[in-house]
Amino acid sequence: MQIDAFREARCAVRTILIRREGDRLYNTESETNVSLSDLADILVNGLRITVEDAATGADITSEILDMLSASARSRGLATQSES
Repeated sequence: MQIDAFREARCAVRTILIRREGDRLYNTESETNVSLSDLADILVNGLRITVEDAATGADITSEILDMLSASARSRGLATQSES
């Protein structure tokens, strides 16, 4: 299944809408709550994300990506831009 997702991502990059509802992140495609780690997996698999605040509709993608990057740094993992 992961191989099929990878092939699909390479053929046409899909953007997954993530909504922040309070302190939770919700994947509108899979209809599940997700963690920052789950978002990292989505990105590693070549997909794109857009994160919007459910209450305001504001695009908060950069804020969430900053959180993801800080989380990776705190665990001692290098991000692509730091390699």
